[in-house]
Amino acid sequence: MNYKLRKLINVNSYLFVFGIPLTMIFSLILLSKSSVFQQYPSKFSLAIILDLLLVVPFVYFLLIRKKAIPKFTIITSFIIGMVVSSFILPLEEQEVLSLIKSVAIPVIELIILFFVITKTRKIIKNYKLENNINIDFYDAMSLAVKQVVPAKVASVLTTEIAVIYYCFISWKKRVLQENEFSYHDKSTSISVILGFILVILIETFTVHHLLSKWNIVVAWAFTFLSVYTCLQMIALLKSLSKRPIFIDEQNQQIILRYGIFSEAIIPFSQIKNIRVFEKDISEDTTVTVFSPLGKLEGVNMLIETHQELEFKSFYGFKKKYTSLVFFVDEKYQFVTKMNERS
Repeated sequence: MNYKLRKLINVNSYLFVFGIPLTMIFSLILLSKSSVFQQYPSKFSLAIILDLLLVVPFVYFLLIRKKAIPKFTIITSFIIGMVVSSFILPLEEQEVLSLIKSVAIPVIELIILFFVITKTRKIIKNYKLENNINIDFYDAMSLAVKQVVPAKVASVLTTEIAVIYYCFISWKKRVLQENEFSYHDKSTSISVILGFILVILIETFTVHHLLSKWNIVVAWAFTFLSVYTCLQMIALLKSLSKRPIFIDEQNQQIILRYGIFSEAIIPFSQIKNIRVFEKDISEDTTVTVFSPLGKLEGVNMLIETHQELEFKSFYGFKKKYTSLVFFVDEKYQFVTKMNERS
């Protein structure tokens, strides 16, 4: 069978798999707009909810069970059903739907979290067996999340799970391995982050008191956001020691990390120059600061690249650079090690 024919068969197969559930959903949307629905809204609303949340996902499961499509996407079809139901049904007919949401949403969140953690541990185990390297837990979790949700939301979900993991789960001390370098022991990063946490806590109590006199809902919303920001800072603080800089000789690249907030992967072939940086950052506007704290903490290392590259920042945002400055605790050992690779 030639390549074009196989490709055509695959395309038709996927059109069949996704076309049937979409046709069912579209039919239910048309039903919700019909005159028949207007006569018996309660009965038809219940039927539409059951079809969208149970029948459509079940049919989708039957269609994909022998295909390479991840079975986890059944949850996606269930979520789509909830969203569609919320839009097409009258508010007064959504009592059953609201009850299902109150139970299903926390369960779905727990399933996703369990799947990601399980998948992450499996990925780490496979990397150790196949490549004989210790893959970073955050990177493994990022790979696992991309198997669950679309790439555009993977970075956000990875960050949210990382905050939970590093705040409440990860307590084991990490010992530096060969070619790994810390960047938090001799820098001001820990004191700056602790300062941020202290300021946020003080501000939270003060602003909550002031806002509560105007609107209690807004006051508690602000407090929740402030507390969550503190958790993010705590997760960042704990992740600094667990995500060291790594000179990856096997893959001919250097991996710069700043906890769960920043990561840059720089191929050796792209490095034009690497040296100790002794200037004040404010005196050199041509360099890009790797740390998300910017100029609040010092730097002592500079990498210049042949071409403009980009590194990943918080929540998946990208920053471009040709001259990147950062901090390494053992700066001279780091430069020596990088020079030895050539």
